[in-house]
Amino acid sequence: MAHRRHLLSFHATQSAGLGEKARDALLLRNKVIGLLNARISTVRAAVRFVFRDRPDIVRESTSAYERRRRAEAKRRAKKADAPLPL
Repeated sequence: MAHRRHLLSFHATQSAGLGEKARDALLLRNKVIGLLNARISTVRAAVRFVFRDRPDIVRESTSAYERRRRAEAKRRAKKADAPLPL
């Protein structure tokens, strides 16, 4: 998702050359995208909970990027909890 945010974001310096109407449209677009991303995250979290016993269904509804991100976080947590070698 981070790569999408980067592609869709417009920095203040990039929007300086835009007219007021274009800046307003860009601001509205970014707000709508933010709301849509929040809604999608909420729905995906609900699906993961409701279908926690059906990994095949969860896999279909979740983002591959988010699955990899969660798996990496679990690996890091597991590695951090591992006892230190003597």
